[in-house]
Amino acid sequence: MLPDAEPEDRVYSEIFSIDEFYKVAEQCLEEYNNTHKNRMNLVIFRYVLEHLSRMCRILRAPGKLIVTGVVATCNC
Repeated sequence: MLPDAEPEDRVYSEIFSIDEFYKVAEQCLEEYNNTHKNRMNLVIFRYVLEHLSRMCRILRAPGKLIVTGVVATCNC
């Protein structure tokens, strides 16, 4: 994966299984943590993968979009 590559040089392939998607998400997180000073310690579970999938689909579509959501905090 080359996130800094020019748009025409980026290669995307469809992922058909949730297990394969989990591996890709973990690989991207590890790559980010290895290349940035501030690490992201995230727990990736099925809901996260479903949300990422929806975001990717929306970003791939032409046109405009509005992102809204509920902000939640936890005092654990």
